[in-house]
Amino acid sequence: MKNKRFPTKEEWDNIVYEAFSSDKMHDFSFRYELRRENIQKGITMKKASNHIKSRYIGMVAAAAAIVIAAPMSIYAISRSMNNSAQHADTETDDVIATHTVITPEEPTEEAEIAPIGMQLEKNGEYQYILTFQPTEEEASDEQNYDVEYTWLPDGAYDDSERIGKHAFATAAGGTFDSCYFRVDADTPMKEKVGGIVQLDDVSNEEKTAYIFHRQNKDYSGLEDTNNFGRVSWIQFTNTNFVVELFATDDISDDDLKSIIDGMKLIPSDTTTVGTWFQKEESSGGSSDIGSDTTGKSIDDYNIVSIGDTVSDENGFGHSVEITVNDAWVQDDFDGITTDGCGWGADYSEYLADDGKIYETYQYGTLGDGINTLDEITDTETVQKKVIVLDLTYKNVGDEDICEDIENCKVSYNIFPRLLIAPEWDCNWRVKYHKGDAVLMNHSKIASEDFLSLESDNKSGKNGINIPAGGETHVRVSLIANADDLDDLYVDFTGHTAVNKAPNGAKSPIIPVKDIK
Repeated sequence: MKNKRFPTKEEWDNIVYEAFSSDKMHDFSFRYELRRENIQKGITMKKASNHIKSRYIGMVAAAAAIVIAAPMSIYAISRSMNNSAQHADTETDDVIATHTVITPEEPTEEAEIAPIGMQLEKNGEYQYILTFQPTEEEASDEQNYDVEYTWLPDGAYDDSERIGKHAFATAAGGTFDSCYFRVDADTPMKEKVGGIVQLDDVSNEEKTAYIFHRQNKDYSGLEDTNNFGRVSWIQFTNTNFVVELFATDDISDDDLKSIIDGMKLIPSDTTTVGTWFQKEESSGGSSDIGSDTTGKSIDDYNIVSIGDTVSDENGFGHSVEITVNDAWVQDDFDGITTDGCGWGADYSEYLADDGKIYETYQYGTLGDGINTLDEITDTETVQKKVIVLDLTYKNVGDEDICEDIENCKVSYNIFPRLLIAPEWDCNWRVKYHKGDAVLMNHSKIASEDFLSLESDNKSGKNGINIPAGGETHVRVSLIANADDLDDLYVDFTGHTAVNKAPNGAKSPIIPVKDIK
C-alpha cells in the first residue's frame, strides 16, 4: 500500500485535496482552517471558494503523499461465540469389567475475540466514538480499490474536476464528496464525533454505514446547498477500506441513504485512497482560532503605496516583482464577476435594497459535543465594503512559472489577506471572537475575507501562470466590515499566513485608509 515513487498527476490531485481535508493543523493550511473545519461543523462558503489553495499548500503536499491524515471511524457487529462447555465421556473396559470414570475437565474460558469491523459506542448525550481495528488479513490486502456509485439523485453528476476527488454536484447546486482511507493494523482508527442530534444506521451486508446529523443546521443560516448538516462513515465488509462522505442539505435523507446503499467497492488499477493517520485528541468545545495579539507592530511590516513595486518569491525558486497599479474601496460588487478561484460568480443576492452589502453574524458558546450543544448568545448585522487591488506580476526568472504537476512545477499562488490592528493578525481570525463568544456562522460571501481573483493568465484554482521575463495582470478583491477600514491592511503576498516573508524581509502591506 505504501507508494514511494513520485505520485502521478491523478494521485497528486488526490493528495492535495485530501491532505488539506485533514484535521492536522497547519497555520498556513486554508483547507484545514476553512474547508475541513467548516464541513465538519456543517458549514461551507461559496462552493468554488472552498478550494482556494493557501500560498504554502505545495510545501506540505509532498509530506501528505506519504501519509494523508484525515480522521473518522465506524461500527460493526461482533460475531456470536460458541458458549457450550466441553462434556466428559464414559469409557468401558471389557477386560477389567469395571467402569473407569473420566473426571470432566473444568470448562476453559474462551479467549476473547476482537470485534470484527467497525464499532460504535455512545458517549454522553451527543457524542459517538467510532473505532476500527482491521484484521491481519484485511490490513494485508494490497489490492487497490475504488468506489462505484450505482445510484445518484436526479440531475447529480461527477464534478471532480472542479470540486476535487470523489465529488459530485447536485441539480440544485449542492455537493456530496468523500475521502477514502485504508486502515493499517498497527494504526487502528478511533474518532469522536460530537454534537450529533440524530443517528441513522444504513448498514447492509456489503458495508457498515452510519449517517450522523449535526446540530449546526439550526443556526448556520446557510442555504441547503451550502450547508453540510450530515457526515457519513462507511466501511466495506471484510476490508480495511473506509469512506467519509459529506453531503449538503439539499440532498434528502432518503436520497443520501440510497447513495450509500448503492456504493460498491470495485478493484482498481490505481490508488484512490490515503492511509489513515490517528489524529491527536482535541479538547473539544473550544477553539484555538484567534489570539489577543501576535506581539507585532506596524514596524514589523513594509508599508507600500499605489505605484510601488516589491520583490517576492513563492518558496519554489520563483522570483517575481509585484507592482501595485491601483487600489480602491467600493460598497457594492460592481465589476466583480469571479470568486477567489477565478471562477464565475454572481454576488447580486447579497445586495440589500439600498444597493449595499450586509452580512449577519451569530455569536455564542460552543458546547462540548458530549452533553452540551452550541448556543447562540448574540446576533449582529454589519455593512461590508469591498477592497480592490490592481496588480502586475513580473517573472524575473529564467523559467516559466506554470502549473505542470507531472514535471513537478507549480503556478504562482494568489492568496491575499487582511490584517487588522492592533492585533496584527488576520482580520477573519480576530473577528472569530467577540468577547467570550465565538462566531457560530461564517461568511456566505467570501473565504477568509478573500472575495475574488481575476487574471489574464490564470492557472488552476487560485494560481496564475507567468512566462519567463513576462507579466501577468491580476485583480484581487477582499471584503471587510465598513467600520474597520481604518484599522485594516492588505497583505497582498499572503506571507502573514506563516508570519514571515522570504529571506527575512518584512511583509509588504497596504493601509486601507490610504486608498479609500
